[in-house]
Amino acid sequence: MSEFKDLESLLRLKRYEQPPEGYFENFTESFKERQRAEMLQQSARGLFVERVSTYFWDYGTRHWLMAGGALTAIAATGYWFWSDDAPPKPPIPPAIEAPAPGALPLPGKEFSSE
Repeated sequence: MSEFKDLESLLRLKRYEQPPEGYFENFTESFKERQRAEMLQQSARGLFVERVSTYFWDYGTRHWLMAGGALTAIAATGYWFWSDDAPPKPPIPPAIEAPAPGALPLPGKEFSSE
């Protein structure tokens, strides 16, 4: 209860306080000057990161999750296609120009016995 009474008395005291003359007229200009001064104190990298994060803030979590899932699927597919885990292909036999001696003739073809 004492916190509530302390807060009440503080509010009663603050009720009669008023800012000095011209405060509201100069507030916007002084606020902009303070913002510019703060920006000049930051590094270029910090400003870049802040602007990029502000730009992408509107996209929301769902869009980031979908983009991450798509990138993961692309990476997994690429790994599957280009990985060396596939068994080696058997070598292709050389073309046979003439039948080997003692080989049986192919159907419809007869060997000449000269």
